[in-house]
Amino acid sequence: MSRRYSRIREGARLNTALTNYIQYLQTLGTRDPQLNSQGARGATQQVFWHPFGILFTATEVYPSRVNPASYTLLAPYINGAGTGASVANVLGGDALVEEKGARPARVVWFRNATRAVAVARSEVTNMQYLKYNGDRDSCPFGANTEADNEIDAFNQIKGAILEATANNEINRVSLQRERMPL
Repeated sequence: MSRRYSRIREGARLNTALTNYIQYLQTLGTRDPQLNSQGARGATQQVFWHPFGILFTATEVYPSRVNPASYTLLAPYINGAGTGASVANVLGGDALVEEKGARPARVVWFRNATRAVAVARSEVTNMQYLKYNGDRDSCPFGANTEADNEIDAFNQIKGAILEATANNEINRVSLQRERMPL
């Protein structure tokens, strides 16, 4: 059969998914909640960073939380020479600035040495999809000096990670942008 009616066939398949989604929404109140089904969150540690794009005092730092294993893995890339970024796990003599709503820039690294793919089925739409297996780590980072740029710093960190782990089949490095309250 030709591709002439492929959009119609796709519409019929998506209509089934829509029906399943509507049914899911209608039974949402009657389902057992899955609260605490994944167990306790792992331990976190506090790290400190300077914001991008605003004037800051070199002795004032903002706090954030990170998984210790992620910090150990990603801190050498973030604090590497020439990245224009930094993150520290020691406060030292700096003053802590706790501003509600301040969120640091965050580098997120998803990787897998092999391209392992599992076929999973959605609980909501009952449609199959490809789920890539792998490890994910993330770590906050901030400016090294007032002149540093968030995108330039991220590109330097991303380049260092990709260069050091070029043998991975799946190697995705992404950025969650910094947010500062107005």
